[in-house]
Amino acid sequence: MPDTLEQVEARFVAAQQEERVRKLELVKSLADALLNLPVNSIEFGDKALELRDVIDDCD
Repeated sequence: MPDTLEQVEARFVAAQQEERVRKLELVKSLADALLNLPVNSIEFGDKALELRDVIDDCD
């Protein structure tokens, strides 16, 4: 029996959410990597922390 429209829509929404989570995890790991770089720039560190805060708000 073919899937109903609601089933297809639910799978599509779930796939979109999984993709969003995957992208957020990727960006979060990038922000972590930026924070761990040996850099002497306070401004750079502040921007990395700001990025991390934005990502945390999206979770």
